[in-house]
Amino acid sequence: LRLSRYGAVLAELISTDQLRIVPETRKNEVLSFIDRGLADFSISRSAERARGWGIPVPDDPSQVIYVWFDALVNYITGPGYAHDEPDYRRFWCESDERVHIIGKDITRFHAIYWPAMLLSAGLPLPTTVLVHGFINAEGRKMSKTTGNVIDPVVLVDEWGVDALRYYLLRKVPTTSDANFTQEEFVATYNADLADQLGNLLQRVVKMVERYCESQIPTPGTLTGVDQALVDLAKTTETALHTAFAEFALHTALEAVRGLVAATNKYVIEVAPWTLAKAAQQGDETAREQLATTLYVLVETLRLISHYLAPFLPKSAGAIAAQLGQAAATVLQEWDCALMWGQLVPGASLPPAQPLYPKQA
Repeated sequence: LRLSRYGAVLAELISTDQLRIVPETRKNEVLSFIDRGLADFSISRSAERARGWGIPVPDDPSQVIYVWFDALVNYITGPGYAHDEPDYRRFWCESDERVHIIGKDITRFHAIYWPAMLLSAGLPLPTTVLVHGFINAEGRKMSKTTGNVIDPVVLVDEWGVDALRYYLLRKVPTTSDANFTQEEFVATYNADLADQLGNLLQRVVKMVERYCESQIPTPGTLTGVDQALVDLAKTTETALHTAFAEFALHTALEAVRGLVAATNKYVIEVAPWTLAKAAQQGDETAREQLATTLYVLVETLRLISHYLAPFLPKSAGAIAAQLGQAAATVLQEWDCALMWGQLVPGASLPPAQPLYPKQA
């Protein structure tokens, strides 16, 4: 590969973010490497050295294609290059975003060699190379030698896939290294999922069951406290879009966690049980406020289910089901799903079920 002829072009593309490398530190590393001068390299290797593994070079059985050269080509052959032109054009050429998500140890292959290969062929480049960090265990790099490898299958079998997804997305910044400990994993599960989200859902559904015969109430006029939560529930969408654009998934999930925390605070502040007691004594204003409060709560939980769907699809569906919705509704386009007021007053809710049982 005549890599040397593409140094200036690659430097221009990367420095101007036409080929965006995230984070900035990786971008600077790549530019520094290019600045030192790019050398041409052979795209074949000795078949003997490769122990016969690899794609044979035509007309030269002693050579096989360099594994990184043929592996990178899968990014375009997978979508159909050279065998399914419509799919290739749809998924590669005509896509607004072509994002490669890679580990930091293979940045050079994806940010220099692969773009040079595409430039040689006159094909569209990726728009972004997102470089993620590594997860360490108990402060050390995971390895079989040290015996500190964490088996995700074991964690999923014990805690469920969404518990692991939540921890990794919440605690591991996208572009930097992070540390995994069993103690922090359990603490995060109990604090965020069991105590905050799971308890909120079960508490709200039980209040609807107790005070409204398991039927979604008809809301009245919103108070200032009601409106504040409604506004936060709506604007959380903007926070998520902003975070997604920066690939900051932990920031996006933190915004949802903030909404859950605000909803729990709202429950304590409004105290529906106090309104229910007053309503039972004939206070019609309290009765209307109770109905409004419970509607605000179930509708906020509905929005939370949609916000969580990209992160915790199984849990999001379970929340929707607790609100009397089909689990698949969380997969709706946000433009339609996030309009306030889609839960229908009078619709029945199923009995409350624990979403995340607390564990020791």
